[in-house]
Amino acid sequence: MAIRTTDNDVRDLFPDRAEDVTGELTAFITPASLIVDEIEATADTRLNDDLLKEIERWLAAHFLSILQQPKSQEKIGDAQAVYQGTTGMGLEFTFYGQQARMLDPIGHLAARDKKKTPLVFMAMGTSWDGDDDDED
Repeated sequence: MAIRTTDNDVRDLFPDRAEDVTGELTAFITPASLIVDEIEATADTRLNDDLLKEIERWLAAHFLSILQQPKSQEKIGDAQAVYQGTTGMGLEFTFYGQQARMLDPIGHLAARDKKKTPLVFMAMGTSWDGDDDDED
């Protein structure tokens, strides 16, 4: 795994929220780096290191933003706050994810976003995967 971005690189994407984005960001950078490693391995040609770093930085910001959604509106009287992030699921959920997806020249992130993850329900010690055709 090659980590390309730094805590400060990611923090730079949150200039208006510097007080919210503190501490070590390894928990957000590591998964971003793993995904960018996949992008690099999938590409038919060598991708620019600067581009890979930018994708990793925006992905890390996406993961961070999921936990700390920025407000798009705030009202003090009667305390109202409206948070960003209602634009879609997956990378569409945040503006940072949308940017990372746009930067990916081979469409790996878009394809990854479209993959369906099977739902598995657990109830009273048994599991059901939604497929009634299974004969157990």
